Amino acid sequence: MELTPEYARQLLESAGAEDVSDEAAEELAQTLETYAGYISEEAIALAIDEDRNVVRKQDIIEAER
Repeated sequence: MELTPEYARQLLESAGAEDVSDEAAEELAQTLETYAGYISEEAIALAIDEDRNVVRKQDIIEAER
């Protein structure tokens, strides 16, 4: 799954940015995708450690810490 620059632009604008460059939108999309991948890997590891096949909400919360 790919986080699009268009979505990143919307996030920045909803946070109050008046204008967003294409480069900024692309960089934010890449950064968020990398962060989401890290959180996903950690959450999966937590589920595996507890011998589960299902990643739960709490796994995501714990992975963020």
